[in-house]
Amino acid sequence: MKEFFKWMFSISKCFGANLRVVRIMGFNFVVGVRSKKKQTPQSGQRYAPEEYPIEDNKIVFLCDQNVYRCNPKYITEEIIQRRLPWNLVWIVDRKVLQNVLDKTEIFSPSVRLVMMGSDECFKECYTAKIIVDNTWRLFLLNRGIRKRPGQVYIQTWRTSYGIKKFGYARHSCSAETLRKFSLYSSQVDWFISNSKWESNFYRLSLRIPSNRILELGHPRNDILFCEEQHEKIRRKIFKKFHIPEGKKLLLYAPTRNDERPAEAYALDIPRVLEACSKKWGGDWLCATRLTAQGVKKHYLAEVENIIPVHDHADVQELLIAADVCISDYSSCIFDYIHTGRPAFICALDRRNFEQHRGIYYPLIETPFPVTENNAGLIQDILNHNQNLYFDKVRHFLEQKGSIEDGKASKRVVDFMKGVLNGTDKSKEERKSPLLSP
Repeated sequence: MKEFFKWMFSISKCFGANLRVVRIMGFNFVVGVRSKKKQTPQSGQRYAPEEYPIEDNKIVFLCDQNVYRCNPKYITEEIIQRRLPWNLVWIVDRKVLQNVLDKTEIFSPSVRLVMMGSDECFKECYTAKIIVDNTWRLFLLNRGIRKRPGQVYIQTWRTSYGIKKFGYARHSCSAETLRKFSLYSSQVDWFISNSKWESNFYRLSLRIPSNRILELGHPRNDILFCEEQHEKIRRKIFKKFHIPEGKKLLLYAPTRNDERPAEAYALDIPRVLEACSKKWGGDWLCATRLTAQGVKKHYLAEVENIIPVHDHADVQELLIAADVCISDYSSCIFDYIHTGRPAFICALDRRNFEQHRGIYYPLIETPFPVTENNAGLIQDILNHNQNLYFDKVRHFLEQKGSIEDGKASKRVVDFMKGVLNGTDKSKEERKSPLLSP
């Protein structure tokens, strides 16, 4: 009887002091609990540095949407592969923690998971030697926590050779938003770039000086060069989304923004798949990477042969699984370049997007065929010339000054070793108005 009640209901500690695993009728759930002690600083409060010293081998990873993906993920995996004796902490959301309990997501035992917004989250960030980020967030600043002398903040943003205007270059960016960008940027020591173009993007759009930009490549793109792993990853994606073997996969990955009208995503999927089958043979399915809200409100959810993949965190794995990629302005299509597979731009709301958001250079300067309607896209697919596409890709990468070669993770981790060993340039004193509270 005791074992039965234990199976029915139990509470255990998990993922730090503010989270518990509650078992109800054999199912585990992650829940938050209110701490009795005030451990984190509210606005205007501060940690006492002598009570919370910086831990010289601790690295905290922050990632957009608080999931395991993008550059921080592949930096982490390089560290684990090299068996470096570092204390690795990932800040994640409740869904990731629940996935770990359900064993649908697996983390290395070398990685410690902490929930975003918890007491532990702020304490880990405050005591880390290195913070690795890939997005623009102010949650630490909003809680009164500033980067401390001795800490190093590395930004691994994901613009690639992307085309959407950002920061000071964006048409509709308010003065308050720009102030926040400036505030955040002042906390960052190093910005990781994958090309001369991206370095220039940092200088022009965020006013970052050249001596804070490191051209090391994007770790997330290393997997695109590692062809021996592609078949394994493809099988993983096909199994997760129940895609029959032998099917060919089109990935439709437009810029994800719920403020855009539904017409911006009005791709004629059946006719596009028919064109793909006519051009390359085989039976085709379309994987759509939209926001969950976009899928719910959009007619694509009701079209046959559509597989929503918006809940798969790692975009690079989707790129590897895809035989063809279609996008509009998303940076993922610029990563897809490195697979060598066909890619197309269909910008259905091009005029409106360029007017309100803005782009850095004309779409026709990309190596992709560009159209603004379904009929044009179908013709581009049927007329695709792979050799001509290869030549355009080669010219584009040379023009952008790309340094991608599949070894970015190694270079970034080597740099981090220098930080921890005290041999990198960040040891030099750099003046910042927000180094400490």
